[in-house]
Amino acid sequence: GYTNDCTININCNADKIVIRNLNRSDFYFARPTILISGAGTVIKSLVIEGYESLDAASAYVTPHIKIDGATVTHLKISGATVKRGGASNGSALVKVTSSGSIGTLQIDNVTVDALDNLLDNSAGTITRILATNIIHLNETGGQATFKTASNISRLGLSGYIGTLPTSGTFSTTSGDGIAVVADTTPPTLVSAVVANSTLPANDVVA
Repeated sequence: GYTNDCTININCNADKIVIRNLNRSDFYFARPTILISGAGTVIKSLVIEGYESLDAASAYVTPHIKIDGATVTHLKISGATVKRGGASNGSALVKVTSSGSIGTLQIDNVTVDALDNLLDNSAGTITRILATNIIHLNETGGQATFKTASNISRLGLSGYIGTLPTSGTFSTTSGDGIAVVADTTPPTLVSAVVANSTLPANDVVA
């Protein structure tokens, strides 16, 4: 069952929570699928394995995993496919609001289709992100896969298919998913050494 607020509501402290093989296809409200809320809520490890979601026709802006004021020390998401049937809107796979906090966000093998962002950090704190094998399709023009309104210290992104990986400030980025600025400065000769420049007396140079 569910309420109008969310499908799964976590507002208590826990060392580790594992959610597996979660499927969502009903979109009657703009509620998150998983809501972690409360200023005193601390989850040391939240693992989500196998999340499938198809919003066939609604126009709701849906934060699928929403961290609202709570703290998640390590959030791991693997094997997720989230697709909207309509045009892209402000929906996101992960949304952090109201001074929510993530220590490490680890994401692997995730496809989002017609969501503006995979991550929308609108009013929270995230220390580091490690993302591998990410596909982001059909986003609204100018929207990024990882969007943040505050500085994120580290992003590692590899195996990425999308238009724009980041929007906002990331102190350090690495991985083949990050666009590399081309070096347009041509090389110049600084110095050269000629090998074997002294010939023996009986050698003839033609």
